[in-house]
Amino acid sequence: MRSDYVETLIIGSDYISTLSSLLAFEKKGSVALLHDHNFFQEPSYISKLNALDFHYLKAIGDKYSIEPLSNLEKYVIESEFMFHSDDTSVILGQSFKENFLECQRKIPEIFDHEVLGAFDLEGINTRHKRYLDEIANKVLNLTDITKFREAILIDDYNYFKNLKAIISTSDESKRTLRGLCGLYENYIPKTVDNHSLNLLILNLFSPFYLLDAVKLNRELLLELKSRGGQIIDDKIESFSVDGKKMNGVKLESLDRTFHFEEMIGIGHPRDDLQLRVDCREKSYMSIDFIFDKVVRFPQNLSHFDFVVKKNWLGTSVESLTIERYPDRVIASFSISSDLQTKLGNSFLDYLQKELEDFMRNIGFKGKYSLAPYLFNDFSWRYRERSPRHFKKSLKSDSSRHYIWWSDQKQELSNSKYLGQYSNLP
Repeated sequence: MRSDYVETLIIGSDYISTLSSLLAFEKKGSVALLHDHNFFQEPSYISKLNALDFHYLKAIGDKYSIEPLSNLEKYVIESEFMFHSDDTSVILGQSFKENFLECQRKIPEIFDHEVLGAFDLEGINTRHKRYLDEIANKVLNLTDITKFREAILIDDYNYFKNLKAIISTSDESKRTLRGLCGLYENYIPKTVDNHSLNLLILNLFSPFYLLDAVKLNRELLLELKSRGGQIIDDKIESFSVDGKKMNGVKLESLDRTFHFEEMIGIGHPRDDLQLRVDCREKSYMSIDFIFDKVVRFPQNLSHFDFVVKKNWLGTSVESLTIERYPDRVIASFSISSDLQTKLGNSFLDYLQKELEDFMRNIGFKGKYSLAPYLFNDFSWRYRERSPRHFKKSLKSDSSRHYIWWSDQKQELSNSKYLGQYSNLP
């Protein structure tokens, strides 16, 4: 059996793992990417980009001359979506001016109307885009990721000062603001602190993007190969562990073993590899209901709908996301991990009733045909309360340790997980 050594072995199957390899390769040459499809991230996470994600990835492309990222527009489409609360439905994801006027009409409680009239909308789309570029570059050039929050606390800029001044933080607006945070941060905070509010304001009035993640990854793999990067297309058969360190990976098809100083896994491994993410916080999970493609849905559903109800906030149900694809529709509830314990065998009936109530309220009158619920491999895992902004899996400082899960839990000191559940900087 052939045995190889690299300083860093990166394992993953999407564009984030490929990009992480490109960036690591820029800093140190002894890096290999194991392109293993058994390490995966939630598809909706890697295929949706809020405005800060988009501008950050473009900034990376410009700084490191990565052509597919510098021209990220070729791989995305701007996508409207809908935010639903008890009282209203708001179309977002458009240009700044369109989002602004839509919010002003539909959710006026989030505005401070005493200062609203003085806000200048002339040329706002261009100014907002330029400002997002400035913030993305500021974050990209941080030498210390622990300063992330300070980089986003941007009250000192006059443009943002004026924008922030029109947002009300009155008691009336707080529930709506919390729900809106869930659109962009993958969780609904108990309170909207200054950090969350800054991120919300920037994203709320910005375009939203759907990314062709497969095409982008294909182009990034070609870029990595052209620069001399080492890419291995295989699956892991087994790991070898020595004490608290992972010291080897045996490949399934190539009769080859890799040894390394550090292993970075982008995403979750399949269960039989016996790795788990070290997660100690209270977790949220996702349960998916899948609709057959023949079911007729109301035309007012956009590519995806994000639903927050007053009686959910602070309970075991956090939000509902409905996504439409050419061949299916998926309704995903984000729920506390203790909901099943609380409701026992009736918890799925409870969720289905909540889903039916929403569909009825938006005008769905067709025959209701619901496929069996599905616990997705990528969903029935820790859905930690941590923001998704800036594709933070690119920041190795915000990683979590993997735990070896064979006979006993054993945190592995040199094996890290990067992805949507990484630590919040």
